[in-house]
Amino acid sequence: MKNDFSKRKLINYLRENELIHLATISPRGEPHVVPVWFVYRDERVGEPKPRIYVLTDKRTAKVANISRNTNVAFEIDNYDNNIEWNVRGAMFGGKATLVEDDGDICFYEFLIGEKYPVYWKYPWDPKERTVIRIDLEKYSSWNVLPKDTKII
Repeated sequence: MKNDFSKRKLINYLRENELIHLATISPRGEPHVVPVWFVYRDERVGEPKPRIYVLTDKRTAKVANISRNTNVAFEIDNYDNNIEWNVRGAMFGGKATLVEDDGDICFYEFLIGEKYPVYWKYPWDPKERTVIRIDLEKYSSWNVLPKDTKII
């Protein structure tokens, strides 16, 4: 796939989207793909490299899969139904780490709740939640038509 996003566009694209499709690897080597909420953090906010964070239940298949194999990928895409073939998206690969420190988990839970206020209506029990940190290592993107392209 062609890398047609500048770093700035890529960061904005991550920030403007609310859902990613996270892929982990099952014990049988099969992909396990689920939609998840996330927050993006980059070097400008004290991170050593671009990362995303996912708050999730400890008992999920994605957590079990990451505990065995830290290779993950995720995808974001958009389709504008008002413009023919206006599809854009990006796919990322990286290494996942399960965050163990309860203070860090609380911090990222707060960021998730800030981005997705509905979370606070149904928060996870602190004993049941964890955070997945994904260090972004590679990406590819596609943008069939630039967002401001007009079709007459």
